[in-house]
Order: sequence, then structure tokens, then C-alpha cells
Amino acid sequence: MHNRAIRRGRIDILVTASDNLGTGLVIVEIKNTNWNATPEHRVPINLRRHVGQVWEYLDPLLDRVEAGEWSFVQGALLYPKRPADPERAALLDVMADKRGIAIVYDEEMP
Repeated sequence: MHNRAIRRGRIDILVTASDNLGTGLVIVEIKNTNWNATPEHRVPINLRRHVGQVWEYLDPLLDRVEAGEWSFVQGALLYPKRPADPERAALLDVMADKRGIAIVYDEEMP
């Protein structure tokens, strides 16, 4: 069942990463969401959906971490720009972090 989800879905970026903890996978889901234009009541709903999409990719890979094939898996969401409202940006960060997903903004990347 889990493998079906990974085969039918698509991953925007899949990177093999190494650090002092070992080698793992980082899955980055690229979104074109404009959080400034998103109505307030839709922000948590949309983010939960985005985080859920990333977890559809991560969940089947956890067995491979437990089997020792990889040291870790990490998921991230990449959005074009940080919301102008600091409270909205903080809400996104807190909600995603609670589910173990990082948020990255393209405008802030070197």
C-alpha cells in the first residue's frame, strides 16, 4: 500500500544528503502558494494538505531508515516567498514543525 503511493505520486526534488549522522534522503515539495493572498481561514487547511502530501512520500521511506538503508529522511516545503505577516509566517512554521516538515522560501535562498 505505501509503495503504491510513492510510485503514483511525484516528488519535486529528491536529494541524497550526507552529514555526520549518515546518509539520508531529503524530499522537497515545491508549491506556488501565495500565502499573502490566501484567506486566513484557508491557511491552516492548505498547509495541513501540503504537509500531508509530503508525508505520503516520507511514510513509506521510514521502513528503509529502520532497516538501516538510510540514516534519515527529511521533508520540506518550498514556497516562493515568506508571508508578509510575521504571525502568519510563524503559524506556518509552527504547524509544519509539529509534523517534522521544514519550510523554505525561494526568495531567501542564496
